[in-house]
Amino acid sequence: AAPAGTVRLSFTAPAESPAPLAGLYAVQYATVAGAAYSTATAQVLVTTSGVTAGAVQTIAAAGLDANTTHYFRLWTRDAGLNWSPSSNEATVATLAPAVTGAQLSGVFFTSATASWAALPALPSSASAAGYILEASTASDFTGPVLSSSTTNPSLSTLTVQGLSPNTTTYFRVSSFNPVSAKTLSASLGPNSTLASLPYGIA
Repeated sequence: AAPAGTVRLSFTAPAESPAPLAGLYAVQYATVAGAAYSTATAQVLVTTSGVTAGAVQTIAAAGLDANTTHYFRLWTRDAGLNWSPSSNEATVATLAPAVTGAQLSGVFFTSATASWAALPALPSSASAAGYILEASTASDFTGPVLSSSTTNPSLSTLTVQGLSPNTTTYFRVSSFNPVSAKTLSASLGPNSTLASLPYGIA
């Protein structure tokens, strides 16, 4: 995954005669939909030298605001300095910053609580749309995953329920952005939930 503040755009190189291409790609981005787009104000320029028509291309736009929806358009310029029409408008939300200081503050029979240093509520580029605490008996979090989440960026603790007693369990805390894409902050564990109390003793 791209780090917070970076977006990778993928597309197919257009046909050009003669091939290969010998010009530029231009990318412009904005944080409002339907912005005025122009090659003169494009923030990213990448040479197309040696690019083969039909090849999959990837361009990284870095230094963007984190936790923010961005809108992108792309143009191609040929060796004769002619610009293509703009591409479709692509919409991408950058990842939220990772939280710090995550730790398990309590592990019980069927639940566990984690805490962390909450991100600031403002500006939104330094914040998150929310947080999620996940638990799994698999270290790679394959199979069933239990979770608890919040959309309050000021919250600094969550409790996940429904764990099995006396079971080795792995935990992780993530922030997430406006489209719920997660930024993994910390893996916590393994930890064992408490064993069930004995019962029926006469």
